[in-house]
Amino acid sequence: MRKLESIFPSDRLNELIDLARRWPVFTELLQDLIQVWFIVDASIIQEELRWRLGSRIKPGARSKFQEAVESGIFVAVAPHHLKAEIEDHLNEIVADTDSTLELAQSEWTQLQTCVHFYPLQESTYCPGNVIDPDDLPYKQASDELGIPVYSKDKHFRAMKVPLIAVGLDLTARSHARAASVSIGMTVNSTLTITFAVSAFGAFCRLVKKLFLLFTRLPKPIQFAVAGILAALLIHPKSRAKIIAGAKELYTKAAEIGPEALSALMELIEEVGGASMEAKETRAQIKSALPIPQRRSALMHIRATLTISKAPLSIVELAERIQTQGYVSRAKDFKAYLRRVMRKSGQFLEVSPGRWSLRTASGNVT
Repeated sequence: MRKLESIFPSDRLNELIDLARRWPVFTELLQDLIQVWFIVDASIIQEELRWRLGSRIKPGARSKFQEAVESGIFVAVAPHHLKAEIEDHLNEIVADTDSTLELAQSEWTQLQTCVHFYPLQESTYCPGNVIDPDDLPYKQASDELGIPVYSKDKHFRAMKVPLIAVGLDLTARSHARAASVSIGMTVNSTLTITFAVSAFGAFCRLVKKLFLLFTRLPKPIQFAVAGILAALLIHPKSRAKIIAGAKELYTKAAEIGPEALSALMELIEEVGGASMEAKETRAQIKSALPIPQRRSALMHIRATLTISKAPLSIVELAERIQTQGYVSRAKDFKAYLRRVMRKSGQFLEVSPGRWSLRTASGNVT
């Protein structure tokens, strides 16, 4: 592992992004980032489970998919149908991986934390050209949220579902690691310099105040202080100690200088490489995505509330939707969102001003 990857692991990427967003000077840093929202189907989840149960060497090791999700680069959503489909195949996965049902169930429980489950809304949904009935819930979720399906199942293309058919796990993990180093080092270095400059400025102001205070002292006291300083410099032992201290400082600086400079150059090179890798992997991921469709406000509301861990206020909802790139022509965007939610009947105002998704049974997600 490179030095800076241990300091700024991909796990910290979300935290670093939040920090960067609070400072307008860092806005440009976020342009090299990409976040991929998708409907994940059973083929991807089965592959993940098979790796965990049959191929993983270290018990606590994370897959590329898991790391991409935990970094925030992947936002995986699925209809609740995924749970039933995976559970139907657990015995088959256990047999293929020479594992146990207990371990498979445990890994599946942990894996579910990587997925945001979406309650399908439209009960009258009835598209044509359905090849496999198991694919229908994923297509419906894609249509309702306006995001593509991530799958190795070729049936989706025949069903005209926007599809991510190329494996992106490795590229997404690389993107997360590189972006974390690039953003983390830039943000932390800038803040450190800012505070250092501020501290130096405060020190200079303190020196200035001390000097002004000194000039206001009575002349006899000024002369006495000056005399003491002069005596320290003139006195052979004091002067010798000052000179010896200066020589020792110079010697130590000369000794560590080349090493420090070499280490600094390595860090600069690593940050530069990470920044370049973040741009390159972003381009690779973008090229593998289907042409983005225009998403309605309702699609954005559904998706945003699906991944939220708690009900959101209109202000929070508006901010998150606009962060995702939605542009509204409404004069009052918050009032518009409120009207959309009330008209759809798919949302509940669980407390004054705070909203959540309604499940098919009428409960809150």
